[in-house]
Amino acid sequence: MTSSEIKSKARESLINKWGKAALITFCYFVIEFLINFMISGSEKSFPLLSSLLSIGEAVISVPLAYGIMMSFMKLKRSENVEAFDFFTDGFSNFGRAWGITWGVVKKLLVPIILIVVLYIILIATSVSFAISGGLFNSTLVSTSASVTTGLLSVVCGIGLIALYVWVVIKSLFYVLVYQVAYDNPNFSSKEVVEESERLMTGNRGRYFVLQLSFIGWAILACLTFGIGFLWLTPYITISTICFYEALAGKSDSAIEVDSEEVE
Repeated sequence: MTSSEIKSKARESLINKWGKAALITFCYFVIEFLINFMISGSEKSFPLLSSLLSIGEAVISVPLAYGIMMSFMKLKRSENVEAFDFFTDGFSNFGRAWGITWGVVKKLLVPIILIVVLYIILIATSVSFAISGGLFNSTLVSTSASVTTGLLSVVCGIGLIALYVWVVIKSLFYVLVYQVAYDNPNFSSKEVVEESERLMTGNRGRYFVLQLSFIGWAILACLTFGIGFLWLTPYITISTICFYEALAGKSDSAIEVDSEEVE
């Protein structure tokens, strides 16, 4: 299936469902907005509370993301789904959602650790340069320290860019974990992650092209002051579900999985 065929199938799945899809998206956006509003509103007056709320937001964002995918899976398959089911479904699967997320993090652990190391080197270099500049007023010492700091900053900067690209490319293996988890409730978190990786092997480029094809719609949605995202979000999500179903053999049209791709 091409991107246009997948999107066409998504539109077919949304016939007579656009209103409910927009309502589900609206409810999800409202909850996200209220959480972010509380965090931003307490930043100046209650910084400690703001920090705690930020941690809380990070904790609940995972089950909410899992829940919204479940709602759209149900909607696509014409199963019964209500506006706030994403909230109840997400938190009833809190442990499973976080177990899957942790499984993905473990797969990305090497580049993440390297990113942290490079940031530590950058900070240590900056502090060292500041200290040496304060202790020694010699122009020669200052110039030498500046050159060393500059070179390390450039090397670390290039390294960080390369690592971020690595993380993004590798993370594409795991974009289907929630769909796999929904269809395979008996799978362990490890099995879910591995199945997503199997399905996406050889198909990351196809997925990237599919997501890229929505850029025009995203620009138009921005011109509506964001209102258009109430319909664009379910359109993109349902298209991703159709993509998953084609890979998993759950669609009339299938996408061949290439098991020979090298990471």
